[in-house]
This record gives sequence, C-alpha cells and structure tokens, in this order.
Amino acid sequence: DDRFTLRGFNSPADIGDFVDGFRAKLDSNTDTAIIERLEIIKGPSAIFVANGPVGGVINKITKSPVSYPLRTLRLQAGLFDANRAELDLGGPVTADGKLLYRFVLAGQDSNGWYDHTYTQRIILAPSLAYSFTPHTRLTFKYFYFDFRFSSYNGIPFDERTGRPLAIDPQSSFSEPKPLNWRKDIAHRFLAEFTHRLNHHAAVRLAGFHTHNNAGRVESVNGSSIPASFVNGTLIPRSTTAQDRDHYRTHFQGDLVFNFDTGPAGHRLLAGGELSDAPDEVRSYAGTSSPVDPFNLRAPGSVTVNWATPSGHTRSENRQQKLFALETLSLFNQRLQLSAGGSRVRAKTSSRNKLTGTTTPSVAVTETLLQYGVLFKATPGLSLFYGYNENFAPNFTATGSALP
Repeated sequence: DDRFTLRGFNSPADIGDFVDGFRAKLDSNTDTAIIERLEIIKGPSAIFVANGPVGGVINKITKSPVSYPLRTLRLQAGLFDANRAELDLGGPVTADGKLLYRFVLAGQDSNGWYDHTYTQRIILAPSLAYSFTPHTRLTFKYFYFDFRFSSYNGIPFDERTGRPLAIDPQSSFSEPKPLNWRKDIAHRFLAEFTHRLNHHAAVRLAGFHTHNNAGRVESVNGSSIPASFVNGTLIPRSTTAQDRDHYRTHFQGDLVFNFDTGPAGHRLLAGGELSDAPDEVRSYAGTSSPVDPFNLRAPGSVTVNWATPSGHTRSENRQQKLFALETLSLFNQRLQLSAGGSRVRAKTSSRNKLTGTTTPSVAVTETLLQYGVLFKATPGLSLFYGYNENFAPNFTATGSALP
C-alpha cells in the first residue's frame, strides 16, 4: 500500500490511504496516471476517519470526465523504473455537453535499480458522467489494474560489524521471476451522485466496490547476520507463498448546509457510511534454497506446494458510522469555531476454512468527539487549538476485543 509520513507519524497501510473518499485495499501503489489531485488532512480527524492515523490522511482524487476536449499522450524511457506510456482522453459525448467521458490507459515495463527488481503495470480507467442540470451530476468510474512486481527484501544487518552487510548495494536477496514475484489484479467500481438543492444545501451519495487478488512468492532471509556467522556458510531462507482476495464495499451519504445567522456564518456537515471489508487468505508451504550472503548467485531453487493450502482463513470486517460537524465563522471568517461528533460501530469475525472453526463475532461501539478554534491573526499567521478522539478496533486472533 501507499505509505506516508505526516507530522512525524507513519501512516500504516490500509489505514490513512484513501481513493475518492473511500479506504481502498490495493497492495500496490496507486498509479499516478489516474490521479487528478490530492486532498490532505494534517492531524487527526475522527469525524471523517474514525480509526485513522494520528498524523493525518491523504485522499487521492482520480481523474473524472471533463467538459472540454482532452488528448494527451505521454511516453517515458529510462534505465530504471521508467519505460512507460500514458494515454488520457476526455470530453463531451453529446452535442449538448451533458454526457461526458474520460479514458485513461497506461502501461509500464521496467527494471529496477536493485538486482532482480522490476515493475510491469497495465491500468485501464474509463469513466462517464451525466449532468442533469448544472448542479446535478451522476458519475460512474471503473478501474482495472494488473500489477506484476518483484519482491525486494533489503540487505541484512551484520551483527559482527554493526553495519549493513558490506556487499554491492544493488544486490538483492530475492530470486528473479518466476521464482519470487508479487501480483495485484484489481477491479474497482465507483458511482457518485451530487446535487445542490439550493444556495444553502447540497447532497452527495456514493458507492464503491473493489476486488483485489493479491498473490506472492517471497524467499526471505533473516533480518540480520548473527555474530557467530562464519564466512562461506549459508544463510537459510523462509518462504512465503500466498493467494489473497480483498473485497471492499462502501456506501456514503453526506449533506452540507451553508447559511448565515446575522454576522455568523455556518457550515454544517452530516452523514454516514456503511462498509464491508472481508479478506480471504490462502497460504501454501514452500522451501527456498539457502544463500551465501557474500556470494549471491541466482537463480537458486524455490518450490511451493500449490496443490494443498497450509492455511485458509476468511475474516469479516464491518463498520457503520454517523457523524455531524458544525463550523461557525465570525468576524469575516477570522475566527472559526468547530464542534462535532461521530458514532462508530465496528464488528469482526474470522473463519478457518481448513478446520471449519469460526471465532465469535465481536463488536465495539464508540462515540467520538471533536472541537477546535482557529484565529487568523494576520493574513500570514493563524493560531489554532484542536481536540480529537480516535479509536481503532483492536481485535485479537481469538476474536476478543482489547481495551
């Protein structure tokens, strides 16, 4: 997943990474060919992301249909992480300009700087939008991703010297394909309806579904070279072989009201979200040949028993949320006061498909509060104070809930 650092805090994968307002599971990085702009919230914001990271969240807005003719072809060539092409088309379909389209096609086939690393991508992203009126619009988007990429596991730490292993920094402890590999094949569907009722109220309804099939074979050595290691001996490697399916279905409804009462301006945001996020993971036993860290030779040998899974689990994760946030502006917006709250319910369960056992369903409900004040002292200087309550459902493997 895309990972980032905001205000000194690392955002874990699949927590602070959003696409079009939805938390989307995609193990590979979102390709820049489909991104139109970024929205960033620095700091916690429980109203929008109940169990988001403390540092903040990033929302990637994907390319949408446009009302003007768009024809763009971009080509790139290079030694490393290059060799790609992007086609971006868009514009009106009908003469009245109410039906619009966008079509993005991108491909990449490149080698990485590290040995045995590569990226192969195909991205297909068509979308349609229909404007019933200048203030009412219905948009449909579909994205297809086929990512094939390498497994790079870094250079181990040498406990004898207190430094990373003294070998060529381009070296890779992974095998080249087809022995070590990763893949992500994803389908995403998005539907969004927006309507401005009048000058003071607007509504947004949106639905999102994605399926990502993520398979991989990785030969992983230990994270360090032990102090007792003798040059010329071999380092054993473990083998990770998995076939995973991630499903995400979300429904969102938002209402926003803008109005004035005397000299005070109001912006009231209210809404809710339903999300269903099951994961299915199949694991397989495998073996990888040991390696000499100072004399890396590829390929070695990697074998996987794809006939019989060694593990097969399916986890169910559901969440419901209602929220409201009021922002009060005074003195020509120099002083802004905000207050809001959300009610979140998270529920989970897990089933071992090999043994037929199911963990008890566990649910956690939380009420989260948020308030703050912002004072614009000068056009270039602002002072603010904020209070946020966040939570993350902390479920154990046995199905119990931790505080």
